[in-house]
Amino acid sequence: MFEKIQRKIDVLYDIVYVIKNARMAKRIRSGESISIESIKKTLLPLLKLPGLTKEQFMKVQDYYYPYKVSTLLHRQITDINGNFREDYLPSEMYYAYIDPYLNDKKKGAGLENKCLFPKLFAGINQPQSIAYRMNGMWLDEDYSLITSDDLVRILSKEKDVFIKKADDSYGGIGVRHLKIQDNIPLSKTLKNIIGEIHGDIIIQRSLHQHKEMARLNPNSVNTLRIVSLLTKDGVKILGSILRCSSDEKSVDNITSGGIMCYADEKGCLKKYGYSFKKKFETHPLTKIRFEGFRIPSYDKVIELVRKAHPMLPYFRFVGWDIAIGEDGEPVLIEANLCTTGIETIQMGGISPIFGDDTKKIISEALKNTDYPKRHKRRCSHECRKGCRKKKT
Repeated sequence: MFEKIQRKIDVLYDIVYVIKNARMAKRIRSGESISIESIKKTLLPLLKLPGLTKEQFMKVQDYYYPYKVSTLLHRQITDINGNFREDYLPSEMYYAYIDPYLNDKKKGAGLENKCLFPKLFAGINQPQSIAYRMNGMWLDEDYSLITSDDLVRILSKEKDVFIKKADDSYGGIGVRHLKIQDNIPLSKTLKNIIGEIHGDIIIQRSLHQHKEMARLNPNSVNTLRIVSLLTKDGVKILGSILRCSSDEKSVDNITSGGIMCYADEKGCLKKYGYSFKKKFETHPLTKIRFEGFRIPSYDKVIELVRKAHPMLPYFRFVGWDIAIGEDGEPVLIEANLCTTGIETIQMGGISPIFGDDTKKIISEALKNTDYPKRHKRRCSHECRKGCRKKKT
């Protein structure tokens, strides 16, 4: 009974900590992870979380000493996948300090626009683009100006296309699949779709995925999220996660109801796939077992990332979304240059997030900043007695 009360007290400690550091919350509002508004909305669910044991809570504080951290993300991930790790990187620390340290957010605001990817990643295999809407103007695949009527004529020659919001999109939001049908006026359908999408748009031909990837779920283009760190010594692959739809939807993103499963360094899936609510040994729709499933052309996927990342020296930590084409060649779908979602990455099994460089990066990113520190070390009881009284 006492332990349950203590866990609830620890949850309140976390919430008070984040609210008290309102400046930190405001700085990461653009990351859409923790903000004053989102704190209010998630307050009740957080209170319902089972929480951490006293020993686990102390291990987190000890790992991040001398910095103050909340254990909100630790609670959420542990509750979902059942795996506690003290080295889960807290969202407020990452979005407010570490991500801006690793990635140039000012440059990222423009370079994350998917309309620029064919030029930005020249020589990297990508879905074939048909047209772009940039700054309110329509351009063809060669970036030449066209009219709305020209666009309709171009699309009328296709069977189906994907219309995507080119910037400020996440979780599959702003993606439409348009099937060209003779009995439905294309101009009217197109007008309705593009009218729902604000800002820039990219229109691409449909991608046909590798038959092995389609076995997991043929309804979605199943992708890999490869996370890499760019250093002076080269590109370090931090981890790989397979993502696929859990049902008949065409979106593979976990925030839209998809499933993710961690892959090892050889491209073989681990035992469990995860959604935000459950974990699975087999895909709920196709019943394909995750453990041992081998990603086709995985070595080529890693080769693509190692080639593409040095093209972006201002972005050291990048999440790459890559599909496998029916010919076995990897296809770059998206590059997440800023605010790469570390929550789902860590939930999928990638932790510590920066591998052997984690402690070093935290120290460098927080050096000479206003990040709050502890005056005393708080360790688990495994450290015995003296360290709890030891001052910095």
